[in-house]
Amino acid sequence: ETCPTNPRPHTIQEQTMAPADAPTQPALASALADPAAGRATLVAALAAEGVGEDALSERLAQLKAAQQIMKERTAPGVGDNVKSLSELTCDTEDLWCYLQVAHHLKRCKAQSPGQMLVAGLVAPAGGGKSSLVTILHMLL
Repeated sequence: ETCPTNPRPHTIQEQTMAPADAPTQPALASALADPAAGRATLVAALAAEGVGEDALSERLAQLKAAQQIMKERTAPGVGDNVKSLSELTCDTEDLWCYLQVAHHLKRCKAQSPGQMLVAGLVAPAGGGKSSLVTILHMLL
């Protein structure tokens, strides 16, 4: 499979590795705890995604809105053993990364209007596949 925003075929290794220039998890956590002081780290995270600095304030607002939705949405999840958003545990830096995935999926979909977008997710039982899909569905 290829994505129009990245026409190279993706291998499993590429899908699981962060770009070399992406901030580390501790750096991202620190930057999100104090976005003003961590601005350079957050801009680097967006740049690793191919997004400009001008998107930072919008992303931070989306992150805050998503956190609020996750606290408030108590409707049961759909499917087997799927929790409501309010029951899921997702720290800020993971939610930031999921937001990046949601934006990537939106860009891929926009490049192929009228075509179905299929994204594969492989993990063992209890690995969080349903939780990730629930969060991505909310973000999209």
